[in-house]
Amino acid sequence: MSRRTRFLSTEQIDAALADAALLARMNRVPIALAGGAAMACYGSERMTVDVDVLASGLPLQVVEESQRRLTFGGHTWKAPSNNVSVDWIVRDDDYAALYTEALAKAQVVEDCPVSVVTPEYLAVMKLAAGRDKDRRDLRWLLVQKGLVDRAEAALIV
Repeated sequence: MSRRTRFLSTEQIDAALADAALLARMNRVPIALAGGAAMACYGSERMTVDVDVLASGLPLQVVEESQRRLTFGGHTWKAPSNNVSVDWIVRDDDYAALYTEALAKAQVVEDCPVSVVTPEYLAVMKLAAGRDKDRRDLRWLLVQKGLVDRAEAALIV
């Protein structure tokens, strides 16, 4: 018997992000959307099963209610409004500087409820991750005319 993956709707992502954004504001912790949900903000049809946010730190509530610790830094937390998994990413490995810079340069994207990692940083993060889904995301980012400034992305690497 196969287990069917349940992808998140836009409404589920937005509700989980609203929860994360409220918690971040209350704790004065900057966050930015990354991962599959960020790809969707730029027009990708890529589906996701969780929400990834880059954060400058971890609110105590995230640590206390953590579902699991992320091996590269951060914790998975369930959004109270809908029980969606939100990965609060605070890298503590070789990519920490890249993620810190990506958070600092995140931008407002129309119809996205929080700042979003720029396409250039998303591309570099996808390149670094190297999984099949990341390679597909990277390919999508690069073929969109005018989305990724390749010269800027090259400077990040």
